[in-house]
Amino acid sequence: MNPKQFKMVKMIPKRIHCMSEIKRGDHLSVNRKGVFNHHFLALENGTKRYKFLQVIHYTGYMSDYSSALTFGTVKVEEIPVDPDCEQITAIYYEKEPGDTKCYFDDPETVIARAMKRKGEKKYSPTRNNCEHFVTWCFLGEEICKQLDESTWKKILAYLVEKLDPMNVVMIGGKIALQRLNKQLKF
Repeated sequence: MNPKQFKMVKMIPKRIHCMSEIKRGDHLSVNRKGVFNHHFLALENGTKRYKFLQVIHYTGYMSDYSSALTFGTVKVEEIPVDPDCEQITAIYYEKEPGDTKCYFDDPETVIARAMKRKGEKKYSPTRNNCEHFVTWCFLGEEICKQLDESTWKKILAYLVEKLDPMNVVMIGGKIALQRLNKQLKF
């Protein structure tokens, strides 16, 4: 779903400054590698004692937490979360006046919806990524606001800089980069 088509809900970001601000059922986002934000759903309240949080999320191609064996899977796991070292944002949803759509704002309902997709392996960076997954849990609509042309250019630059061209060809990345180039009209 194109975020411009979903006009009746505001997504309001709020910076998290300490672990105790994190609540069970929160939609959280953290910047990864300066290129994109990784989105996940908190399955527990944050505590001051720990710098890890149990979450459910879609692991994917560039997720710090996925391995080759779990590529593109909705899974529950404990991940490092440290508001002192990285910018963590909670995303809150607010209805616009006159909105009649059904949203899921009860944390237990949101978590139950997420758990129904646990084990799913349909990851796509453009159509079914971590942000699509978490917004679907809240809204019943898959939205990814970070997918715009500037983001794709950053991702392409990152891939070109970090990946050895031989490895890209070996993993079939050449075809993916060609498709991405066509999409961005390079």
